[in-house]
Amino acid sequence: METIAKHRHARSSAQKDRLVADLIRCKKVSVAMDSLT
Repeated sequence: METIAKHRHARSSAQKDRLVADLIRCKKVSVAMDSLT
């Protein structure tokens, strides 16, 4: 199942956002949440 998360009205560069997205892409939710916290 594919899920989309949107982060609107945030001041951040596209390059930084892409780094975070690449870090958690194709990982299980629990692993992704651990990576972000």
